[in-house]
Amino acid sequence: MGWLAPGLCQSLPVELAQRLTQPAGLFLDELEVVSAALRESRWGQGWRNERFEVSDQNGGPVLDSGGQVVGLERALFRPLGLFYRTAQLNLRAADGRIWVAQRAAHKAIDPGLWDAAVAGGIGLGETAWQALVREAWEEAGLDERQMQRAEFRGEVLVERLLGSDGGGGLQRELVVSYDLWLADQTQPQNRDGEVQQFECVNLEQIWQRWGQGLFNHEAAVGCLDFLAPQPD
Repeated sequence: MGWLAPGLCQSLPVELAQRLTQPAGLFLDELEVVSAALRESRWGQGWRNERFEVSDQNGGPVLDSGGQVVGLERALFRPLGLFYRTAQLNLRAADGRIWVAQRAAHKAIDPGLWDAAVAGGIGLGETAWQALVREAWEEAGLDERQMQRAEFRGEVLVERLLGSDGGGGLQRELVVSYDLWLADQTQPQNRDGEVQQFECVNLEQIWQRWGQGLFNHEAAVGCLDFLAPQPD
């Protein structure tokens, strides 16, 4: 169900750390104890007080004894190697180029990198569409009426170790990708302060920035996987 980042157990009470390394693992109700311990450690950096759905090894929801979907603080999913889902909107200009956003410098993950104009985690109890509509308003100023023209493109799994030795955790992210074409002269307008600037670019520029380490990895995958073949 998960994967432990090297060094993470040192931030936990000894009994819990020992349990985590055993095949039987933990009981679901102990996840809250793990969460509380990690919040006070370096693994709690970027704590958002937002919960994602905890999934099993097949990507299905994990249920507690009462049949309720289990949630956990979103900042802990990468350190614990847990599977999560995000929604992304590839925002197209009338001439076919793509609007991209530069992440604010205060963001906990990938500050200053280029990103999709609209992207965000799917919270506990949310559908991908609900998350997309929420993020579209906060990040690009697009209302629900405008979003009705968005088209579903597909899903792609991003799974990779973070850091040379996995010290940053394991990213296991399912990107749910949509497209939306904007009318002439329409431009995204950020509302939540998490975007430094927007720029309209072509696919080749996205490839270049991604190759230079200047573009958020999962956003590039969620765009390039559906909009263009890989260049020679």
